[in-house]
Amino acid sequence: MITILPIYYDYENLINASRNPSAYNYSNNALFRYFQRRLLKKAISTIKFENLPNNWDRNYFQYVLFICGYVAVIETDKFGVIPQQCYLGGFNVQYQPVFCNIANPKLKGIIRPVIHEECEIIKLQPDYRGVLDLVDLYASKLALASESADMNLWASKLAYVFFAENKSSAEAFKKLFDKIMSGEVAVIQDKKLLTDDGKPSWDVFTQNLSQNYITDKILDDMKKLENQFLTEIGIVNLNEKKERLVVDEANKRDNETQVNIDLWLENINESLELVNKMFNLNIKASKRYDEVEVID
Repeated sequence: MITILPIYYDYENLINASRNPSAYNYSNNALFRYFQRRLLKKAISTIKFENLPNNWDRNYFQYVLFICGYVAVIETDKFGVIPQQCYLGGFNVQYQPVFCNIANPKLKGIIRPVIHEECEIIKLQPDYRGVLDLVDLYASKLALASESADMNLWASKLAYVFFAENKSSAEAFKKLFDKIMSGEVAVIQDKKLLTDDGKPSWDVFTQNLSQNYITDKILDDMKKLENQFLTEIGIVNLNEKKERLVVDEANKRDNETQVNIDLWLENINESLELVNKMFNLNIKASKRYDEVEVID
């Protein structure tokens, strides 16, 4: 078995063409897209950029960086220094990209600047990947859980079955039920709707609703899934108050929370150092959410 190490920036395109785990097929589902957008915004919010040039569209820059994993910074005659989505190409002796291809209808033709000479690349992660694999994984789980909750709500509805001898009785039962469901406190009905022995001629179709109702558990699981995602992207989100936890346990959770965000920030700041030097800028990046200190 040959092991492929993620040292070549484009290895994902050659070996792992799939962007996200394929256990669930929710990509064309509106519910999945809702959670995808929601989680992606949370991930983007973890990094705060300061001193971005006035001609940079912050939303464009951040979404390209977090979705694609990298963004090129180039200087143009018409627009000045700007960020651009691009495709990386070539590789040097350490398997890192040497140029990027930029295709934008507002720019003339395809631009192919050399990295470190004519442009710089701001990257999010060492492997030049974005966060959509992580976002899509949790969005799929949340969409599945939400769908299950909806199904359980429908399955837990209380239904009644009425036994009518003729059409007239059936219409009477409909009016009776409508009045009850509309909230009338006292509903008067003809005794003729009772059976011959004086008993009600209706029954409950579904019994023991409490046993079938699990929506509350599903909603709790959804909260846990979202908290797991927040942990992955560096947002402290303990379900329990810190004072109720053992200090070592709380510190361990904090360390787990900072793994990805620290790596992202390290790569971004290394990239920004090169960008600032080449284009005489002063862009800074920092964590938006402060770490929570646990006091013994």
